Amino acid sequence: MSEYQDKVYDVAIMGGGPAGATLAARLARETELSVAIFEAEFFPRDHIGETLVHTIVPSLYESGALGKVLSSDCYVKKAGGFYSWDPKQPWASYFEHELHEHDGYFRWSIHCNRPEFDHILLTHARDSGAEVYEGTPVNGVSRQDDITTLDLGVHGTARCKLFVNCSGRTSSTTITGERQFLSNYRNIAIWNHIVGGRPAQSLPGDWNIFRERNLSPIASLAFEHGWFWYIPVPKLVQGKRVVTHSLGVVTDPSALSDPKKRFTDPRIFMDTARRVPLLGELIKDAQLVSDKFMTAPNYSRISGRMCDWDKREIRVGDAAYFVDPLFSSGVHFALQHAGMAMVMIKAA
Repeated sequence: MSEYQDKVYDVAIMGGGPAGATLAARLARETELSVAIFEAEFFPRDHIGETLVHTIVPSLYESGALGKVLSSDCYVKKAGGFYSWDPKQPWASYFEHELHEHDGYFRWSIHCNRPEFDHILLTHARDSGAEVYEGTPVNGVSRQDDITTLDLGVHGTARCKLFVNCSGRTSSTTITGERQFLSNYRNIAIWNHIVGGRPAQSLPGDWNIFRERNLSPIASLAFEHGWFWYIPVPKLVQGKRVVTHSLGVVTDPSALSDPKKRFTDPRIFMDTARRVPLLGELIKDAQLVSDKFMTAPNYSRISGRMCDWDKREIRVGDAAYFVDPLFSSGVHFALQHAGMAMVMIKAA
């Protein structure tokens, strides 16, 4: 019998991604509450969202994980981004650009290998005192009296006083209510990794504020059927640590029904990317690391209700709302939500 069967946790968290791991680490470090994470997958695992914004830095510091991330080899320091909707004059910005012009300081974040980054955070939660159960999906939850029961399928059940849903965009919950779309943009993201790409900051042009100091940005580049991202990502390739580039396209899913736009085909994907102004210069001699492409739905959606305090349930991160990743804000929202949930739980 699993050790959680006979316990009633103060807090049970569904999902061990950045939101769940950060909340669990902070609760374990800052309170006397018993905390458990139930995660469906085994880490490390692939995940979309390989470039982050600067506001994640204080959140990682508060959780105690920042030093562990920075002592790893999973990241490249990031100074901002540029957006090429008009290739003749891309728009480039540092983080907090106006403040930089005032004080000369470069705010920073990271591009990261998400399997490693997420694994560091989950391991940190475990090291901080949270119990972590991987490969243990939550199939459903029910509330009776003051206890929430988690249905873990073949793994039995677990019980808690307060349930936090950090499981992403699809999940089981006791909170009802429509999850409304925030816009009509309901796209799909398709991505892979390449070797042999040039750094985005190497592009010529007076607009390129990153080149002189060799500062790394995210590149977002439009084309007729959507836009591409271009992100440096340190990965292990054939046993060696190399800086690959994550190359992804965000487009309408209907494009995939057109044989000429089937971007999961390696040749079509690379040929299309090489025709995009500026991007083509960066990937002229690049090669795909793998023929296997990853896909994820890409749309903005919000839960009609993010907390039901009578039932002692909170939604955090993508389980609460997901915003189009153009501005790389997903992990920012996840960590900020975790901080807000922390305040609520400590005050309860």
